[in-house]
Amino acid sequence: MAGEKTDIAAQYDFRLIEPDNAQALCDYFIRNRDFHDPWSPLRPAEFFTARFLRDLLRASIPLRHSVREFRFGAFAGDDGKRIVGALNLSAIERSMFQNGRLGYSVDREWAGRGLMTDMIRRVQQFAFDGLQLHRLEANVIPHNIPSNRVLLRCGFRLVGMSPRMIKIADRWQDHNMYAQTVDQYLTRP
Repeated sequence: MAGEKTDIAAQYDFRLIEPDNAQALCDYFIRNRDFHDPWSPLRPAEFFTARFLRDLLRASIPLRHSVREFRFGAFAGDDGKRIVGALNLSAIERSMFQNGRLGYSVDREWAGRGLMTDMIRRVQQFAFDGLQLHRLEANVIPHNIPSNRVLLRCGFRLVGMSPRMIKIADRWQDHNMYAQTVDQYLTRP
């Protein structure tokens, strides 16, 4: 159809999630709660409130200014305010390590459409080209097949297993550890 957007990047705005976006982030987490539950730590009830998330986003501003954490969102919808994906670049360590960790989630209606692949690629560019990091890592529960695949698609390598890393579904779960260095990023196919 003429004028129809087919490229996933053209279907959303990629930007930082600000405290003013707390209600949209709250709506996102509530809307996708049962979709995210199998892969996410148990969260207290107050997590699913705009007030809690606004405070969390406010607390992340000094971390962003000190280049230790960035919270990105995929914004879509007719008004461009509906969050359909979230990606955090956090635990940024400088000095000899130059490393950051990724954590991400996607709206159930956008899963399998390439959104997270695009978001991760944008954060790779930001981290490696912009922040000059040496390495990115991400940890994923092994049976979350789509999440494992998206990291491989983005050039990450499986480097190990973190036994009993995070408590999910009321039990400590192993996680696959993925990493990518800047030289792997620069020489990707």
